[in-house]
Amino acid sequence: MPTERLSLDILLDRLRALLPELRARYAVDTLEVFGSRAHSDAGEGSDLDLLVTFSESPDLLTFIALEDEISERVSIPVDLVIRRSLKPRLKDRILTEAIAV
Repeated sequence: MPTERLSLDILLDRLRALLPELRARYAVDTLEVFGSRAHSDAGEGSDLDLLVTFSESPDLLTFIALEDEISERVSIPVDLVIRRSLKPRLKDRILTEAIAV
C-alpha cells in the first residue's frame, strides 16, 4: 500500500468520519492517535499508531480485520494497540501524547 504524506488534521477527519461505522461493525468504543503522527514528526513511510478501546472484546481475526480496514480507509499502514494492554513503562508517555478521535 503506498504511503501518503497526510497531516494530522486530515487523518483525524478521516478517522472521525469512519468511527460510527467502526463502532457498529467492530464494537470500537474509542480511538486515539499516538506516536510520531500525534506529535507531527512522522516521516515518509511512518505508520499510524492508534489506541483502541472496545465495548466488546474482539477475537484475533476481527482485530486484524479492523486494523486492515482502517489502513485501507486512511491509506496508511496502521498499528492498532488495545489501550488496556499498554505496557506500564510506556503507558504514561503514550497517554500523555494521545489525541482522541
